[in-house]
Parts: sequence; structure tokens; C-alpha cells
Amino acid sequence: TYTQRECYERALTLDPGYALAWRSLAHVGGGVVGGKAHGKKECIEQALTFDPGYARGWRNLGIEGGGTVDGQEYSEQECLEMGADASPRPSPLCSPSGDSRRGLQL
Repeated sequence: TYTQRECYERALTLDPGYALAWRSLAHVGGGVVGGKAHGKKECIEQALTFDPGYARGWRNLGIEGGGTVDGQEYSEQECLEMGADASPRPSPLCSPSGDSRRGLQL
């Protein structure tokens, strides 16, 4: 059997532009894709690169202190503002709806 992380890593090996798999990999704390380690924040940035309309991703990137999406730097405040419309919804790739410790939600 495979762990959730391994499934997301494999999905991204097959399709590096799969935004939902990047979101899910962020939820499990990151992983290794294409031989490169990606932390949670990097996974959120990748998810937003491929799906810039993902409001919850902007909120999560704001919680992480801001970051770089598609070559553009965004501050914590900018990310939080862009994620202000985020509403909870379950992810079809995994059953947990969020990380209650940090507010991370898929």
C-alpha cells in the first residue's frame, strides 16, 4: 500500500501541473517530486501557480507569511486579502478537511 504522500508524489511525477495534487501534498507537509524536496509552503506556491483562483491557497500562503507565485512575490497581507473569500470544502483527494493546528485547509 501507499501513503497519501506517496500517492500525491506519484500523481505529480505523472502530471507536474496537477494543482489539486500540489494542494494535497501541502496538506501532508510536502514531499519529493522529480527528485526535489518541496515543503508545505512550496507546495502551496506550486498549487497557486497552476490554479491562481484557488482562494483557500492564498489564505494558506498568507498563514505561511506570504511567498512567490509564478515569479511574483506576495506579502502575508496580500495573500490573506486574496484568500478572504475562502470557504471550507472537502478535498476529493483526501478525507481530512484541514489542519486545525495552523488553519491549513484544502
